[in-house]
Amino acid sequence: MDERSTKTVGEIMRQRTWSGSDAGLLYLHSAANDITDSLSGTRTRLPFTQKSFERIVKSLVERPAEYQTFCVYAEIRNLVMDVAKEDQTFKQQFYHFLYALLPRFQEMARAEKLSRLLARLPEAERAEAEATVLSPENLLSDGFQKVRAEMAPAGECMEEALTYFGISNAVMKKVFEAFGTDSFMNQVLFDTEEFRASIEELNRAFGEVEEAAGGRTGGRLRRIYTPLGSPESYGREAEGFEFKPDADAGTTIQMISGLKAEMTRMCAEEARKRRRSR
Repeated sequence: MDERSTKTVGEIMRQRTWSGSDAGLLYLHSAANDITDSLSGTRTRLPFTQKSFERIVKSLVERPAEYQTFCVYAEIRNLVMDVAKEDQTFKQQFYHFLYALLPRFQEMARAEKLSRLLARLPEAERAEAEATVLSPENLLSDGFQKVRAEMAPAGECMEEALTYFGISNAVMKKVFEAFGTDSFMNQVLFDTEEFRASIEELNRAFGEVEEAAGGRTGGRLRRIYTPLGSPESYGREAEGFEFKPDADAGTTIQMISGLKAEMTRMCAEEARKRRRSR
């Protein structure tokens, strides 16, 4: 496998005959290129055309063992493309719930200052106005059940996204290492660093709400939101994951095709452990 990984696209294209792993490496280079181009909004041309790639794959048909090897790489590509799509879905989920929570916390942090302003109003008007303010106490009251119900699942949904990124990245890294393609395929892993500043801002805003509320809420605010951890603190369920291809190509293909379900299982298990620990 290390020997395969030393070949560049240029070296493969200069050959006169190709193995299944040669064709597979080209296929993965193409997938990595498509994903990075999609994310960056650029268009990078690879040093081979679709037509030349199809010619190389066609040359394997009369060599079943080599074609089966190529099919292993094709299954990796299928997994990579599926995970890339899921990455974007979970990224949208993360930001959707971030912007559902952050303005609420910022509004709640300002509630104390607003209450001081409302104190200047006549008593009847003040009581009516204060009942509409999104303060920590009001959020936990019967009148704000709908707002509370909208906010409650947000933190867990953000954690779900972070857990998926941590687990899928760990699993994909192991697959890339096993096939010696990590030198160029690791670029398709999702970079969760982009979430770090948002998490810190959200936790800071929640901290201001807790500080403003003091001991008046009895810790009940944390039933609605538990501060998120840093991006790298998620995905721990995959820490012991290993991937070792089987000598039989068909078996390896089945192993790879089952990884998506395994990721889902690990995500669910980590979420259960997190809920039990609270």
